[in-house]
Amino acid sequence: MIVMKFGGTSLGSAVRMLAAARIVKGRLRRKPVVVVSAAGDTTDRLEKLCEAAIASRNWEKQLEGVFDFHGALLDKLGINKDLLVKEKRYLRQTVQRIAKRGKCSEANRVRVLAHGERCCAKVFSGALASLGVASSAHDSFKLGMVTDRRFPEAKVLPEAFGLLRSSISRLCGVPVITGFLGATKGGELTTLGRGGSDVSASVIGAALGAKEIEIWTDVPGVMTADPRVVPGAWPVRKLSFGEAAELAYFGARVLHPKAIAPAIEKSIPVRVLNTFDPQDRGTVIVPRSRETGIVAKAIAHKKGITAVIVNSLRMLEAHGFLARVFEIFRKYSISVDMITTSEVSISLTVDDTGNLELAAGELAEFASVSVMHRRAIVCVVGEGMKRVRAMAGRIFSCLGREDINVEMISQGASEINVSFLVHERSAKAAVRALHRDFFGK
Repeated sequence: MIVMKFGGTSLGSAVRMLAAARIVKGRLRRKPVVVVSAAGDTTDRLEKLCEAAIASRNWEKQLEGVFDFHGALLDKLGINKDLLVKEKRYLRQTVQRIAKRGKCSEANRVRVLAHGERCCAKVFSGALASLGVASSAHDSFKLGMVTDRRFPEAKVLPEAFGLLRSSISRLCGVPVITGFLGATKGGELTTLGRGGSDVSASVIGAALGAKEIEIWTDVPGVMTADPRVVPGAWPVRKLSFGEAAELAYFGARVLHPKAIAPAIEKSIPVRVLNTFDPQDRGTVIVPRSRETGIVAKAIAHKKGITAVIVNSLRMLEAHGFLARVFEIFRKYSISVDMITTSEVSISLTVDDTGNLELAAGELAEFASVSVMHRRAIVCVVGEGMKRVRAMAGRIFSCLGREDINVEMISQGASEINVSFLVHERSAKAAVRALHRDFFGK
């Protein structure tokens, strides 16, 4: 059994949807279970629809635009338009409720956003049926995707794995399951965050003990760098889970950072493939990468980073100072990306500044705090790095030649990545310089 996840760009038109359906049909012997995102830019449309309804401005036209998009897909695929009658009625009622109140609760926002995946699952199942493939569409939360109540990025609960395994194993034909969505034990709809369909696929794959999880997207795999920054970047053919996790967390756009964890726990290979070139072998992510002699595998970067520097002489030989600092970050649900320490200071980075002002105010009660916005993390990743001496020297000599100022440096004990902080305006230059140094022109 394999799990195949298709992203929105892979399903954005009737032509693309049929192409994806043919890929599934070609894998019937491997007993595929399909997970889908919302088609095309539907999620963005639904986000704008919520805002329009809150403002009571032009929301009816935007609602009809969403309906027309799915209606056109059904029409071009030769599928009866009555297929989505219930979903359309439910969305209209929800949006009317938002417009009447002039505000949108988290629960109603999730109900609106869920429309994309729920419609796409039905349409894609219909596309499979048009090719003679027995198929059925299912809401993941009705199959057992149980989560906590954290909005908008709910966490999948441990009991979901058993529930999903039990329910999916009883389904006939090719199941097409909604990504991105879950529900609490009480039945409240939840979302797994943007890109959460990757998480859905990984959780379902782990629950079923799948032989492989395939992530179908619009690029030929995990690249040596973001091709929009380095046009000459190329696919990395094999990564270890550790390498992939670092790249996903630090900005590689192909994989959701949380998607790999369930696969890691079950040692299930994850393959990233290109819907527009299905013969390409893409990138395979395996528990451990064999010795290859390759020093670095890829360079990732993430913008929109904020650096926080906490200084206090009380740190000198003090017990519990770090614990006190991180308790404040925990209190305000602020996740830390990178951290460095000295005798009297702690420097760390965050990408969500929602509660940062509150946290900084509390930190200021016992330390001086400075905040630097518009920073970027650049990360060089590769298991081969741990066998090469003077790697840090090579990296920072390269940056020095480009006159790029480095503001923070972090190297994990695993020695498979070296991360550093620069100003956003220097990020692209840093990535390009390092790519030339490690991979040539």
